[in-house]
Amino acid sequence: MTTRILTEDAVSISEPAFYCIPAKTYEFMMDHIEDLELLAIVEQRKNEPSVKVNLNDL
Repeated sequence: MTTRILTEDAVSISEPAFYCIPAKTYEFMMDHIEDLELLAIVEQRKNEPSVKVNLNDL
């Protein structure tokens, strides 16, 4: 069975592959994924009615 490895560095762990990426790249990816998740929540809620709040009342 052939597997396409799309990176310069990979370590074989029997059948699966482990992709090595720099920590900064991983952090960027996690931040981007979190932004996409928040965007999905915003899209779901954008048509909900708004409620006016006075900050002094909180």
